[in-house]
Amino acid sequence: QVIEMVGDSFSSFEDKDNYKKISIDTLDLLTKKILEETNIIPSRFNEKIKKELIIKDDNSLAILLNFNEHITIRSRSFGFLIKDICQQAFKVEEHFASCMPFSFDNELGYIVSDIFYFGTAFFQSALLSLPGIVMMGQLGNIVQDLRKTGIAANGYYSPNASASMGWVYYVYSDNSIGKNEEEQIFHFSNSVLRLIYIERELRLQLYLKSKMKITDMIAKAVAIAKYAKLLDVDEAMDVTFKIKLGLELGKTIGTTHEECNTIFHKAQIAHIAYSILNSSFKSLSDELIKAERAKLINQFAKKVQLL
Repeated sequence: QVIEMVGDSFSSFEDKDNYKKISIDTLDLLTKKILEETNIIPSRFNEKIKKELIIKDDNSLAILLNFNEHITIRSRSFGFLIKDICQQAFKVEEHFASCMPFSFDNELGYIVSDIFYFGTAFFQSALLSLPGIVMMGQLGNIVQDLRKTGIAANGYYSPNASASMGWVYYVYSDNSIGKNEEEQIFHFSNSVLRLIYIERELRLQLYLKSKMKITDMIAKAVAIAKYAKLLDVDEAMDVTFKIKLGLELGKTIGTTHEECNTIFHKAQIAHIAYSILNSSFKSLSDELIKAERAKLINQFAKKVQLL
């Protein structure tokens, strides 16, 4: 019933031609894993309930039906464009609100299944690479300070790694109770921008303190990225984000921050497996996945040069 109601409502959405509908039941496990790796669908949901995904052609916005809520709108971007992606999501939300009744209480706000997202039922997150903060030993203190303001941070780890891949941390709003959307956007944006400012300050301090060590680390990462034949996912992330650190410090050229960021998804296992199965290879092995990942990183680093 929810899928039918949303389908009828979406048929009058002005931008509907830029979206496609996907029945989750028709997708294989690998495709679902790719959607999970790109943060389009959650990693856990009730498989027994019929679900549908309405996704924009450029993958910047997805409408999830019957996953963990009846309707979830997810908007994302490469780069910190929080206001733009929120406005994109709000446009869809306002259209649905004009066509369908939502569960809403004047005191509680929107009614959702998770108590932490009562109120506006609004969640914000960002992926940040924080080498300066991590290597200067300030991560614990900063995470504690963030928690006091309702912001949390978790590292991205591979199964056998003790350190977050590429110093990448998932920073997110801890709850949405008691604030409207504008207040939450302002608070989260300021928190992330402050974190970026601290990272840049500590990154510079790190470089000035250990110029030779940092320069050597970046040079080795470039060499591995150009010539490695087998790479685990944590190794691929490590060299990619060291090259990105080189960009920040003016030690590497030949790539962009956006290209470095896209490797975060492209190097993960489901993306690699998908590319293999759509090539001349029709079977998978651990070694073949590592080899294909190395080729991906080799191609990415082809034009990278040290300064």
